[in-house]
Amino acid sequence: MARVLMTTLGSLGDIHPLMAIGLELKKLGHHVVIASSDRHGERVLESGLEFAEIPPRFPEKAEHSRLMKRWMDPKHGTDRVMRE
Repeated sequence: MARVLMTTLGSLGDIHPLMAIGLELKKLGHHVVIASSDRHGERVLESGLEFAEIPPRFPEKAEHSRLMKRWMDPKHGTDRVMRE
Protein backbone atom coordinates (compact mmCIF):
# COMPACT_ATOMS: atom_id res chain seq x y z
CA MET A 1 0.00 0.00 0.00
CA ALA A 2 0.96 3.65 -0.31
CA ARG A 3 2.72 5.93 2.15
CA VAL A 4 0.71 9.15 2.35
CA LEU A 5 1.94 12.45 3.76
CA MET A 6 -0.57 15.24 4.28
CA THR A 7 0.40 18.65 5.59
CA THR A 8 -1.25 21.85 6.76
CA LEU A 9 -0.26 24.91 8.75
CA GLY A 10 -3.84 25.90 9.40
CA SER A 11 -6.39 25.74 12.17
CA LEU A 12 -8.64 22.90 13.35
CA GLY A 13 -10.82 23.62 10.32
CA ASP A 14 -7.87 22.54 8.18
CA ILE A 15 -6.61 19.63 10.27
CA HIS A 16 -9.94 17.86 10.87
CA PRO A 17 -10.69 17.17 7.17
CA LEU A 18 -7.16 15.82 6.70
CA MET A 19 -7.62 13.56 9.71
CA ALA A 20 -10.92 12.24 8.30
CA ILE A 21 -9.29 11.48 4.95
CA GLY A 22 -6.27 10.00 6.70
CA LEU A 23 -8.39 7.67 8.82
CA GLU A 24 -10.22 6.41 5.74
CA LEU A 25 -6.93 5.82 3.94
CA LYS A 26 -5.61 3.97 7.00
CA LYS A 27 -8.70 1.71 6.96
CA LEU A 28 -7.77 0.85 3.37
CA GLY A 29 -4.30 -0.19 4.52
CA HIS A 30 -2.27 2.90 3.67
CA HIS A 31 0.40 4.36 5.96
CA VAL A 32 -0.67 7.94 6.75
CA VAL A 33 1.35 10.75 8.32
CA ILE A 34 -0.01 14.23 9.00
CA ALA A 35 2.64 16.94 9.22
CA SER A 36 1.65 20.15 10.96
CA SER A 37 2.57 22.54 13.74
CA ASP A 38 3.14 21.35 17.30
CA ARG A 39 -0.30 22.58 18.33
CA HIS A 40 -2.02 19.72 16.43
CA GLY A 41 0.26 16.83 17.38
CA GLU A 42 -1.68 15.42 20.31
CA ARG A 43 -5.00 15.52 18.44
CA VAL A 44 -3.56 13.71 15.41
CA LEU A 45 -1.88 11.04 17.53
CA GLU A 46 -5.06 10.45 19.56
CA SER A 47 -6.92 9.78 16.30
CA GLY A 48 -4.57 6.90 15.58
CA LEU A 49 -2.61 8.58 12.81
CA GLU A 50 1.11 9.29 12.77
CA PHE A 51 2.26 12.88 13.32
CA ALA A 52 5.33 14.79 12.14
CA GLU A 53 6.01 18.27 13.50
CA ILE A 54 6.94 21.02 11.06
CA PRO A 55 7.67 24.72 11.72
CA PRO A 56 6.51 27.12 12.89
CA ARG A 57 6.35 26.10 16.53
CA PHE A 58 3.58 27.88 18.40
CA PRO A 59 4.65 30.10 21.31
CA GLU A 60 3.66 29.50 24.92
CA LYS A 61 0.32 31.03 25.97
CA ALA A 62 1.88 34.08 27.64
CA GLU A 63 3.70 35.01 24.45
CA HIS A 64 0.85 34.04 22.13
CA SER A 65 -1.37 37.07 22.88
CA ARG A 66 1.46 39.52 22.28
CA LEU A 67 2.40 37.89 18.99
CA MET A 68 -1.19 37.71 17.75
CA LYS A 69 -1.60 41.46 18.26
CA ARG A 70 1.63 42.01 16.36
CA TRP A 71 0.78 39.62 13.51
CA MET A 72 -2.84 40.69 13.14
CA ASP A 73 -2.02 44.38 12.79
CA PRO A 74 -4.09 45.57 9.79
CA LYS A 75 -1.27 47.59 8.28
CA HIS A 76 1.90 45.58 9.02
CA GLY A 77 0.72 42.16 10.22
CA THR A 78 1.20 40.23 6.98
CA ASP A 79 4.72 41.59 6.50
CA ARG A 80 5.62 40.64 10.08
CA VAL A 81 4.29 37.11 9.70
CA MET A 82 6.31 36.58 6.53
CA ARG A 83 9.54 38.00 8.02
CA GLU A 84 9.30 36.50 11.50
